[in-house]
Amino acid sequence: MFRTGVPVKGQDFLDRKKHLPTFRRHLENNQPVMIKAPRRFGKTSLIKQVFEHEGGYEYIMCDLRRAVSLKKLSEDIIDKAYAIAGVEGFVMNALIKGGSALLELFRKLKSAKIEHIGEITLEQLQVQTDDVELFLSALDTADKVGSKLKVNIKIVLDEFQDILVLADESILNRLRTVAQHHENLTYIFLGSIESIMTKIFEKKASPFFHFAQIMQLPPFDVGEIVEAAKERLGAIGINQFGELDRMIAFYNGHPDYTIQALQLLYNKVVVDEIKTIEFGLLQEVILDVASNNGAYVEELISMAKKKKHHINVLHSIATDTPSGLDAKSLYQVRTSLEDMGLISKIEKGRYIINDILLLYVLMGKDALLLEDKA
Repeated sequence: MFRTGVPVKGQDFLDRKKHLPTFRRHLENNQPVMIKAPRRFGKTSLIKQVFEHEGGYEYIMCDLRRAVSLKKLSEDIIDKAYAIAGVEGFVMNALIKGGSALLELFRKLKSAKIEHIGEITLEQLQVQTDDVELFLSALDTADKVGSKLKVNIKIVLDEFQDILVLADESILNRLRTVAQHHENLTYIFLGSIESIMTKIFEKKASPFFHFAQIMQLPPFDVGEIVEAAKERLGAIGINQFGELDRMIAFYNGHPDYTIQALQLLYNKVVVDEIKTIEFGLLQEVILDVASNNGAYVEELISMAKKKKHHINVLHSIATDTPSGLDAKSLYQVRTSLEDMGLISKIEKGRYIINDILLLYVLMGKDALLLEDKA
């Protein structure tokens, strides 16, 4: 009924009613798109809803955070491009020197009428080449496959800011130079470190300035989620919702925590055959979600503590109190916290903490308690 921990689609996909039509329109126009939002905000779910559930597009999905090297990322793109043409396991078979596997690969390439593309890719894989050049050649291959099949392939580069972990900053210039000539690839860039994604796509000095349409994925619309939650809980016999809307509003639209809370609530009412949602049950759910995510929040705190003044500045943002740092030091720490994905700038001199549970922990344990209005 409410699924958490993995990207969702179909009936498990909630909200984003305002964003799906815009995203589809960009895809239909073959318009490159950049989608940015903090971690666990549903970027991948949005992609899976459109590409896997609704369908109608050929696409390649790559997670740069999971890529161990630029070479492996390139090979993944090559494999997925050829798979669209019906040729599976291209890279593994291409690296076999002779033998039946390589002959079978040539047979499949010929059958798909892309043997000339395959020969170029084989040569690139078998010679020692610059990893960035191999990456760009992999994208060229995907574009050529799309041209041959007469389809526009959508290529999703998830956690795109990590391209700067896999290669130095010069890759951005080289990638833009190549990508702007691809007529059969539509690029979709996803990123959870908003400050870095902004620098790449929205700063005039960046090679990717004005390359993609920008979509900022905001928190859930609380009203839409309350409506959807009542509909689904009502379908299993719940007739009194109490202050369910307050529990949902408590998470301030954070997608992952909101769905975790609704999943726990749903399981409790089913197991205990509850028909009326009371205040105590909602408070129990809130504390359970906090406990279940305690290790993750502690990891965020530990990450901040490793750098000087970072945890103090987080506390000052959470409690709206002075940090005690001079202007230069404060600017440097805030910039670092942005690049770590822990905070976001909402206006000049004002920042918010991206993870709502981290915010509550920094504010103190009483922040996790709803006020009983009964």
